[in-house]
Amino acid sequence: MPQPTLHTVSATAEGTELPTGAYHHLLSSGRRQRVIEVLSENDCPLSLTCLTAAVRELETAREESDEQRQVAVTLHHIHLPQMDELGVLEYDYEARRVQSFSFDE
Repeated sequence: MPQPTLHTVSATAEGTELPTGAYHHLLSSGRRQRVIEVLSENDCPLSLTCLTAAVRELETAREESDEQRQVAVTLHHIHLPQMDELGVLEYDYEARRVQSFSFDE
């Protein structure tokens, strides 16, 4: 889902006019953005427990995605080229393909 913006927040504020600085402050927090995201997907009131669970789910998904990207970057730029150079595996940097060799156990 797209990040909340001044337009989407003002559209959901239903007549409440906030100064631009207040909007920027509101959207400066990722957690507040996720609250807006969750509430925009629900037509009925949510308990704090439900809201907390939904926000945490979004945060966990994003953290896992960021963590996965970070792992991919370090593998691609550091670890796999080093292992390829040592002859432990074959890594095609351009194609981003790894081929393992048989390991003696």
